[in-house]
Amino acid sequence: MDNCMASFDELKVSKDEKNVRFKDVTVYYFPREQGFGCVPHEGGSTLGMSYGHTDFDTYSLVDHAKMRKRSYHMALGDSIEANQRSETLTQNVSDETNKLEEEDWYYSTKRFKPEHRLTPAQRRLLLRQSSLINVDRNEADDCKEIRDSRRKIGCNCKRMCDPDTCSCSVAGIECFVEDGSFPCRCSKSICRNPHGYIEYNADKVQEHFTRTMERMKNYGDTDVPA
Repeated sequence: MDNCMASFDELKVSKDEKNVRFKDVTVYYFPREQGFGCVPHEGGSTLGMSYGHTDFDTYSLVDHAKMRKRSYHMALGDSIEANQRSETLTQNVSDETNKLEEEDWYYSTKRFKPEHRLTPAQRRLLLRQSSLINVDRNEADDCKEIRDSRRKIGCNCKRMCDPDTCSCSVAGIECFVEDGSFPCRCSKSICRNPHGYIEYNADKVQEHFTRTMERMKNYGDTDVPA
């Protein structure tokens, strides 16, 4: 399991000699361990890594970008596409880093869907393959308790939303609907919450994400004195 130490800024290769330049990327490898740091969607144990690395490799910026791109497509099941696309890259660092920054794969996460999540059985197999003998089963119970508590949110207004009895209105917050009738059970047509009603909009979220990435790219293009 590798911990990639290269960030977006490290892919920037400035044409101005006075600016900071990055030459190589060092990738550190850590043994896999039980995580205890997140709550999986479908239950089971979590994945993590040890505090100390056991090995490391050094790559050029372009070679590392190829590796990341290949891993990205393989995670989506696009192994053929990953190999074909990575082979089209040249060895010109300045040109290639600029091309890589402009490609959607580097910024976008919209292609990752629920079916790309690791199942509890897959995570358990990865832990066994890492020679982890004693898996703390209490973690799965703790995560289940957290997941159950997260489901107990939102109002239960169905046919009518009364500001005096709506749990969101009483708490002084907006009603929020993300997927159908979750977490709030009310709808925009019946909601009478004086604090407001918010409905999740995937298009607006993606638009905000795109604008943020554009600002990051524009910010990276500015001169940074060494």
